[in-house]
Amino acid sequence: MSNMGKRTIPALLLSFALLLMVQALFHWRAEALFPSYISALPTDPGRYPTLPEQIERLQRCLAYQPGNAEYRLLLAERLLLRSSLPGQSPEAVVSDLERARTEIAAARRLRPIDPRGPVLLGRYLLERGRTAEALIQFRQASSLAPSKGQVQAYLAQALVRAQAEEPEPSRRRALQEEARLLFRRAALLDPSLLRDLSFLSSLADLHSARGEGERALRWLQQASSLPFQPESYPILLRLASLYLQQGEAARAVGIYRSLLARPDLAWQRPSLEAEMERASLFYPSAWPLQQLLGDLAASRKDWGRAAQHYRRWAELQPRSAEAHFQLGLAYQGLGRQELALAKFTDTLRLDAGHRGAISKLVEHYRR
Repeated sequence: MSNMGKRTIPALLLSFALLLMVQALFHWRAEALFPSYISALPTDPGRYPTLPEQIERLQRCLAYQPGNAEYRLLLAERLLLRSSLPGQSPEAVVSDLERARTEIAAARRLRPIDPRGPVLLGRYLLERGRTAEALIQFRQASSLAPSKGQVQAYLAQALVRAQAEEPEPSRRRALQEEARLLFRRAALLDPSLLRDLSFLSSLADLHSARGEGERALRWLQQASSLPFQPESYPILLRLASLYLQQGEAARAVGIYRSLLARPDLAWQRPSLEAEMERASLFYPSAWPLQQLLGDLAASRKDWGRAAQHYRRWAELQPRSAEAHFQLGLAYQGLGRQELALAKFTDTLRLDAGHRGAISKLVEHYRR
């Protein structure tokens, strides 16, 4: 062997060793930024980084390992999650969805047989309202991972969306039946899905579409028993609506009160009150709802609206001393003293020991 060859081989080996060291360094750096123990979605803020922190860390990881399909899938998953959270601006949602699509496409080129690629692309397409295209992706994912319950669940949920958009009755029934069988299969493969809000909500949608109201109610009740998450809000509103349909207004109002009491939903309060106002028009005989709306108006000193709801409450519950008393307070707030005194008198006629009414009448006659 020539001297030139003797010098070249060690140089090549040294270069190869340096390359391996650089790759190991990049891998170590990426793992330090995003260790495997936080590869799950953020659920415990005290232990895991927040969602924005995870997104930022994954982007930095990809700067070190641009060919890592796993990081691209994790980033796409988190971008899709953030785009679905309430309070996001339309521009931010569009940006997250487009970035997610880009990451999914890159991951699929790197790892074409990973079912998460078509699953995430299907979720992206659903967010964009492209249900038929999403179904194709979910069917592909299902064929790649036939034993994964979550993948079958995604396909079933997409079928529920598709049947809601299908105008042909026979085709709609076929989609419903396929979805029903897939939901059953998914739950058998992965029983933890029965504690998943999205899964339970889609099951309720399916049974509602099939005219099976009682079954839909049971699935929503099961979903409402789970710890509160951002996705719980629309589910609880649907459950309240079903209770109102079945004449169980007190249970619906219990849900409304629990939502109103949550500080993290303070920004939703105007839309929630508007939802309750609409419900009171559809279900005018639901006196607990009239009482709640009257209480909310009174808390804002909107005495006109309070009187409107309390009057309806008193009409529906003429033997309720409290309804007459609250209506009297609303009249007093409006400055209509004669009507207020009449209501306080009606209160005592129904409940001679009502302290509030006694106090108001004594206060009036001492003047």
